Amino acid sequence: MSAYSNISRGGIIPTDDDKGGVGKSFTGLCLAHCLTIAGFAWVGIDGDRRNAHLHRFHGPSPKVRRLPLDTVEHWDQMIDTIERDVPLDTVVLIDCPAGVGHMMEACGPRLKAFAAHQGRPFMRLCAMDEEDDVLLALNRTRSLGFDHVVACLNGRFAPSPEAFELWRKPMPTAPSLREQVLNAGGIELYIPPLRATVRSQLRRANLPFHRGNEANLSWSETQSLADWLYQVETAFAPVIARLTGGAQ
Repeated sequence: MSAYSNISRGGIIPTDDDKGGVGKSFTGLCLAHCLTIAGFAWVGIDGDRRNAHLHRFHGPSPKVRRLPLDTVEHWDQMIDTIERDVPLDTVVLIDCPAGVGHMMEACGPRLKAFAAHQGRPFMRLCAMDEEDDVLLALNRTRSLGFDHVVACLNGRFAPSPEAFELWRKPMPTAPSLREQVLNAGGIELYIPPLRATVRSQLRRANLPFHRGNEANLSWSETQSLADWLYQVETAFAPVIARLTGGAQ
């Protein structure tokens, strides 16, 4: 039995960013992998009308359902769905659509309050590239609290965490956004790039990462995937620990 199978409250975790193409869904898939191999019960809500990557790679099944998240009413319907259908010991992973920034500003406080009402941990996976607009979107939602932020640095955009210069750059009248997030108790992690041929094979087969051995991978691709998954699982270890109240 997994060490995480008896948690009393599953977290609510939206993956959000106000910009498309930064790896938001990819980041969510990485966490879905880590939850799966760690033995967590989890369900997904896919709010991306266009791509629906979470549903594509983990569905069709009761584990992931598609719900629009374009309006305040949609977000209230999602909250009602979680309250009605999702057991309290089950993690809820929400893949928000691109351009969700204004909705996170409007509905994020309500989602956070609902998580507190149910006694669930609340975290936000924020996919990061090396552009100003990603940082501006995060800064606009600071009222949600930086302690809940998981800044996921996408290695597709920079070769190391240190290369995310804007994330580390001091603001004109304040410390860098990175320093503010970490000082508040937020988490920073780096997701290394996945070998392009491996990613393409998994995409063609519609397979989640933990079922990569079912894809038509060569020996070297299989090794590349195993090495990459080890790095991803190591990177997400602080998130897994926080979901269990610090248990390792």
